[in-house]
Amino acid sequence: MVTDESTVPNVDESKDMESKADRQEREIEGIRDNLGHLLGELDRRRHRLAPRALIRAHPVIATALGIAVITALGEGIRWHVRRARRQQTVPGRLSRLGAALRRAIGTPDLVAKAPPSTGGRILLAVSTAAAATTARQLVRRYFARSK
Repeated sequence: MVTDESTVPNVDESKDMESKADRQEREIEGIRDNLGHLLGELDRRRHRLAPRALIRAHPVIATALGIAVITALGEGIRWHVRRARRQQTVPGRLSRLGAALRRAIGTPDLVAKAPPSTGGRILLAVSTAAAATTARQLVRRYFARSK
């Protein structure tokens, strides 16, 4: 049996391939170690910046911030209630009426809409009748099944 020398691996080539594989394996291990360190650092920073940790680290600031938020919410609710009560009084109603009249005088086109056209009225009547008929039939079928 005759072998072609080009197909038989050379001893130097096989050692070279093994050394390349070893180098790549060491490189991969180094990358894995580096990635492990990076992930550990990210996890440590995540825990350090967690809300619970921040509140423990800065209790005075967290308390002041909580009080400010609660106060702002309370003031917003108080303002809304006072405004609603003021609108129910006679001066409040007169004020809103005056504003409405000023808007009506300023832009009368926006105050009253044009009446619907004849086609629109017919379409509305037909769709209302169809909806009523459909609803009536559905109610009849429902009660016919329940008997």
